[in-house]
Amino acid sequence: MNLSTLSIDKTNYLNVFLMLFSLVLAYFYPFELFLVSFVFFGPLHYLTEISWLEKKDFFIRIRTNIFLLISIVLVICIYYFFPLPQLVPFINSILFCSLFLAAAMAFTNNIWYILLSFAAAFALVFGANWHEQDWFLIVFTIFLPTIIHITIFTGLFILSGIRKNNNLSGWASIICFVFCTFFFFISPFNNSTYQVTGTAQTLYFDFIVLNKKFADFFHFGELNRIEDIFESQKGIIIMQFIAFSYTYHYLNWFTKTSVIKWHEISQLRMWSILVIHAAIMGLFFYYKELGISILTLLSMAHLVFEFPLNALSLKSLFTRNV
Repeated sequence: MNLSTLSIDKTNYLNVFLMLFSLVLAYFYPFELFLVSFVFFGPLHYLTEISWLEKKDFFIRIRTNIFLLISIVLVICIYYFFPLPQLVPFINSILFCSLFLAAAMAFTNNIWYILLSFAAAFALVFGANWHEQDWFLIVFTIFLPTIIHITIFTGLFILSGIRKNNNLSGWASIICFVFCTFFFFISPFNNSTYQVTGTAQTLYFDFIVLNKKFADFFHFGELNRIEDIFESQKGIIIMQFIAFSYTYHYLNWFTKTSVIKWHEISQLRMWSILVIHAAIMGLFFYYKELGISILTLLSMAHLVFEFPLNALSLKSLFTRNV
């Protein structure tokens, strides 16, 4: 199948299949599926999307203003390796404020309006002391770069496509997406025979904060012990949701060749992406901590660079032309 020649309808129906395919795999092998998806598909998705965003001038009015988002990514990277206590309040607020900065960059050319939006967001956060409140920290430092990005933003792009094309296949896609997203929480079936492998437990250990915070925030059981995350019914359900969401998020991107042409790049750039991708996978298996660090920071970079497009996609739901 040549994905680059698929019609929009065929692409949508392919995505329906991939959603159901991801759901089935997540049901039977949640931890293993997440690890395979995150380590193999993750870096390839992040690198190719950043490449595509660069070709599109990051969907901002003035390309040179991208230095503002690059600066934010650099600050996050520096803090990741050198966690200075003085930067904690700033880091806790930076992704929330970056949303306002990116939206302004997408909608205006005026650098002063852009900087004012960033400053106003910080003033709001610090004025209301949000940066010290648990709900704010969980939503904007843990959920935003993970489940919000891979579920809400993915759904936003699907809805944006429906708004643009208004076709039956698009509606089938969003209905299936919503069904699959909530399936694990409402399904009467549970995979009681599943047992996570020891290797998967070891490799997933650095990610368990997401599972625990999800359970705490949504009052979905208590995952106080490590065993609860890997063995309890609610721990498995949360992991099934995470595994499905990440896997489909990545697969959805790779089906968009005929829609957004992200694959149309030079051979040099493609080979560079493949070499970096292979290096990151190698790091994960031979130097796990460093591999996770690189993957996490690459994920953060693609998240921040995508914010202007997210703002435009949200606008497209309410206006005909973006």
